[in-house]
Amino acid sequence: MYLERTADNMYAVLSTKFYKSEKIIAEVYPDGIAGVSAEFLKKVPCITEEEYLALTEEIIPYWKKNSIMTLWENKLKEEGLYKPSDSLILFQGTAQGHITIGAKKVLDMGFKGIALQAKQQLAKLDAGAEDYEAKKAFYESVQISANAVCIFANRYAELAEEMAKKAVGERKKELLEIAERCRRVPAEPARNFLEAIQSIWMTMVVSLISYGDNAILASGRIDQYLYPYYKKDIESGLITREQALEAIEEYYMLLATNIYFGPNNVTIGGIDKEGNCAVNDVSYMFLESHKNLGGLRNGLAVRISKNTPREFIKRTCETHRKTAGVAFYNDDVVIRDLMEDGYSLADARDYSIVGCVEPTGSGNNNGYTGGNGLLMVSILEMALNEGRKSDIDWGAFSKMNNISKSTSVSGRPMEIPEEQIKATNNSKQTGSWLPLGVKTPPASEFKSIEDVKNAFAAQLKYAIDLCAHKAEIKDQIIAEYYPLPLISSLTEGCLESGTDVTSGGAKYNHGCITNQALATVADSLTAIKWAVFDKKILSMDELLNHLHNNFDGAEDIRQQLINAPKYGNDDPYADDMALWVAKVYTDTVRSKRFWMGGVHRPCFISALSQTAEGTLCAATPDGRLAGVPVSNGLSPSNKADMNGMTATLHSGALASYPALSDGTALNITMNPNIIKTDEGLDKFTSTIEGYFDLGGRQVQFNPISIETLLDAQKHPGNYTGLNVKVSGFSMRFIDLPKDIQDDIIARTEYSAM
Repeated sequence: MYLERTADNMYAVLSTKFYKSEKIIAEVYPDGIAGVSAEFLKKVPCITEEEYLALTEEIIPYWKKNSIMTLWENKLKEEGLYKPSDSLILFQGTAQGHITIGAKKVLDMGFKGIALQAKQQLAKLDAGAEDYEAKKAFYESVQISANAVCIFANRYAELAEEMAKKAVGERKKELLEIAERCRRVPAEPARNFLEAIQSIWMTMVVSLISYGDNAILASGRIDQYLYPYYKKDIESGLITREQALEAIEEYYMLLATNIYFGPNNVTIGGIDKEGNCAVNDVSYMFLESHKNLGGLRNGLAVRISKNTPREFIKRTCETHRKTAGVAFYNDDVVIRDLMEDGYSLADARDYSIVGCVEPTGSGNNNGYTGGNGLLMVSILEMALNEGRKSDIDWGAFSKMNNISKSTSVSGRPMEIPEEQIKATNNSKQTGSWLPLGVKTPPASEFKSIEDVKNAFAAQLKYAIDLCAHKAEIKDQIIAEYYPLPLISSLTEGCLESGTDVTSGGAKYNHGCITNQALATVADSLTAIKWAVFDKKILSMDELLNHLHNNFDGAEDIRQQLINAPKYGNDDPYADDMALWVAKVYTDTVRSKRFWMGGVHRPCFISALSQTAEGTLCAATPDGRLAGVPVSNGLSPSNKADMNGMTATLHSGALASYPALSDGTALNITMNPNIIKTDEGLDKFTSTIEGYFDLGGRQVQFNPISIETLLDAQKHPGNYTGLNVKVSGFSMRFIDLPKDIQDDIIARTEYSAM
């Protein structure tokens, strides 16, 4: 439990609130909580009476006074920056996380070697230097941490030997081999394939313990790390391909055992530091493992370059016949963006994916790709209302129950299902307004779409400046009170500089200001341009009145706004607006220097938050009702992409043009019949290649029909193996709360390329 970050974290909440209390789950959280379903909550391991008392009477009360969150809030109050209402425009948590651990360093040196490196660096220090004591403490802490890892791994060796005393036959042999490996790695450099994969997993385990669970750590380019050991062992006859595949599958399962977000994303393929194709036999075995196991909860990040073998791309596409979970990344675009961040060409080529979809260097940076973000739909609302956001009365859901899932005047379906409409009906403004942004002109003074865009850009800059300022205060508290010597010891630059990763010791440092809902904002601005200034269907004042009243009594106007041009249809009228939104956001974020050095990095991703952000937002000019989920990542709004998959990919490629180096998520749902035949699979492969030729950065697919998803909602017991891409991450569909399931179901299903 990462109680040092916040005493109200999910693990503490689940462990205490649901202690021996399936009744509470059934009565209070029938639809789940914190991104997981009620059924999933029932599987949370029950704590003991002793643990419950320790948590509630001693541990949690202590950390409520001393956690990062408490220290951060106290500092914000001192500086006059503590304003809870900022949570309506900013998403900021206590984590930094999102680190690709330096597993390759452990394979090469072992933790004994790392401890020796710290000892040698300590010996070089100038005792008279001003920073001597701080650097001395850092190097000593690394030695303590590295030695602790060796002791920890040895406990597994002792346990395996104890178990072997009672085992017989093949199991006894396995346990003794486990004991031998755990005595060797990760303390010493790995000598063979099984030692290497054991060392990587144990490094992940101790990193999670060091950072605190839910740390969102990735192991990096594991196919590159393992291949030399595999090649050597195969050639010497030490291992068979079947044995190696079994070990990979076991590793893959271990990554999926975390109850929420802990270890994640495995990166394979792409090019190496010299620009050569890096696809190897282990890359193919990870594809096979992913397919055999049905994807599990891990993200499999597949890097594609111009010299990636078509067979590898096709084999990756083939996994979609069995499961979702793969995401494709365009090496040309990602490497270009990382170099924009200051990475060398060689280090940019060696990128890996962490978190949902975020590219970082491998074991040489402070990660930090999440934890600070914007609610851009709220920022749009401020732009239309002089820097104010409406205070929504979420209890007034009574007057619009007559809205049904009908078609619009042009025959185009409405963008949300009927039950979602009923759940959010008539969320009307109470008349109370919150001044959250800067003062911009009233909407009645907007004479052109440029005036609207200028107001939006002003509110966006205000929110980005505020987010970066608050994040810096948080970061400096973490650096002072919660350094990470173990993670630092694995990160290039930290031991060389004698500086912890939380204080800027990594070779590359960057912050982030994340985002989602590109389509909701772009479609709203497009609708204003189309309906107010071009077609003159209504005035700005009339539009705002409808938004403030959640289109009560104005369904005809709402339908016209729904039918305005939309991003995702290869329509320049709408796509150019999406490009403008992406560019103004990217340029503004990147203009903010990060206090450790480097830049703040922008992205368009979503985890579970498109539904949460939607509950905070009033109706929008694109025809979306108050409370309805906003669009996810770089994806079009649900059901707005009506011109086919190719059109959507054209739009996504255009929106990928700005240097969104912190990643983008483009989610596409397709009927599995598309790739049922060899011809279909070949066309699917060509589609991805074509999208990347256009400049698309990333794309991921759910090869599942909406019909199947609806049936899974009704009969979850029949779909225990149904894995879906939620946004950047994967999860069993039946483990998701209903609002997230509904949002996935509401996406457009493509039945042809």
